[in-house]
Amino acid sequence: MTKKKEECFALLFFILNIAYLCNCDRNSKMKYITTFELNEKLDKHEALQLIDTRETEKFAECHLPGAINMPQIDLPDLVHLVSKDEQVIIYCMYGVKSQAPYLYLTEKLKYKNITILEGGIYQWATDIDPTLPIA
Repeated sequence: MTKKKEECFALLFFILNIAYLCNCDRNSKMKYITTFELNEKLDKHEALQLIDTRETEKFAECHLPGAINMPQIDLPDLVHLVSKDEQVIIYCMYGVKSQAPYLYLTEKLKYKNITILEGGIYQWATDIDPTLPIA
């Protein structure tokens, strides 16, 4: 990816975060799911899509079973892979950096089915699977 493209995407995510923090859309509230709620959905084999927004190297080290990797910087190029029919759970390491992709998908692209994993993969490892090699 070119330096210019990285700068453009970084600026886009920054603007989306500022817009949210300024309450430009006062009806907009981020949706979260806890690790326990997600684990229950997975146990019931509910239809959903897991998207890991961390860098590819971190994804290779550990990720949730069935997750696909879409680093934040690549999301605009990979958005065609985001399900419009199933609930989409996005996560990062701690659940904070997932907010920018959430805003991009919900505010800019108007997806309605996006949810953030509260606490990210770190919380998942703490609550559900302590064998995950998170660092």
